[in-house]
Amino acid sequence: MKYNVLKLNRTGLKLLFCLLIVFLLLFGTVVSSANAKVTDWEVSPEIPKNGDTLVISGLASPEEEVEVSISFEKAVPVYMGEYSYEFENIEVLNFNNLFTVRAEGVENLKVKMKMVLSKTESAWADEGIATVSYSGVSPGEYKVRVEGVAEDGASVVNLRVTKVQKLKAGKDGKFNYIYQTESVPSGKLEIRLGNSERKITFDAKGNATVRQDVPASPQVQVSGGPEDRKTSELMALTGTASADQETVDRENENQVINFFYLLTGVLAGFGVLLVSGRKK
Repeated sequence: MKYNVLKLNRTGLKLLFCLLIVFLLLFGTVVSSANAKVTDWEVSPEIPKNGDTLVISGLASPEEEVEVSISFEKAVPVYMGEYSYEFENIEVLNFNNLFTVRAEGVENLKVKMKMVLSKTESAWADEGIATVSYSGVSPGEYKVRVEGVAEDGASVVNLRVTKVQKLKAGKDGKFNYIYQTESVPSGKLEIRLGNSERKITFDAKGNATVRQDVPASPQVQVSGGPEDRKTSELMALTGTASADQETVDRENENQVINFFYLLTGVLAGFGVLLVSGRKK
């Protein structure tokens, strides 16, 4: 009798061991994907003008999914307690996307995206800030109208538009992303890939200055006159991770780890119950 119980327990433990191996493999895959980094990227032309087509190209792990985040801001005047603004030529590359409009100094926000048909989303503000997001938008070129009611006494509403697009690197790790700047108002365009960020500031005449926001790599030495320093800055296309991005990465990894521990605990409990049941 004891021999049969031991045999049954071993069968259950084998099943439990196989399940743990599967979850370990899944855990390793998820963590590897979450920690994937873009190793190098650049923007062409290096000194763009407002309305230029930007080509963002770089190198990542072969066939890795690359996330490109582009943001810009617009200060919209308030008239009779309301605000409105329209962006044109907002291009979506594929279904793997996220489009977000954040309005500050408002009571509510309404965003309408239109290509052939239109889709409208609305949100009420929390402490003067309202956010509307679209995900999985069909590929194409959109006209986006933003409007709503401003807070009492507000003369200006600050809009922040962020478009996140995911694309897949080739077998050689190379990727390219084309972004039209016609819809970008005079001001700052922020481009983030992986752990590095660049800012392109357009002035009222449409000219731009380019600045790397993260610290340059310590291996890059800047010396000589202004022209040498400018060249070195343009060559510094990557740098150390910014604090905000590192925090997000750590939070994502912690969530995966906590989920793994939860699954391990459930499986361990299942194993204990299985053994106890066989003994009875």
